[in-house]
Amino acid sequence: MSSLQRRRLCRVPPEGLEQSEETPRRVQVSETAGAKSGAVDRENAPIDPELAQVIEAWPTLPPAIREAILAMLRAAE
Repeated sequence: MSSLQRRRLCRVPPEGLEQSEETPRRVQVSETAGAKSGAVDRENAPIDPELAQVIEAWPTLPPAIREAILAMLRAAE
């Protein structure tokens, strides 16, 4: 065996990196993915109370009222 072959053998362990039957082949990623530190991003930021009121009432609003709200939003853009 040449010294180059010996060096290559020393770099790669003969065992220990293989997956066994006890280890999962795929790792599942959490759907929540929120930081445990309490970091706030777009998805978990607090909602303005007035906006929450609009969101809560939206399904019960008559179509004409919904269209009026949307028209005001479009006019403000």
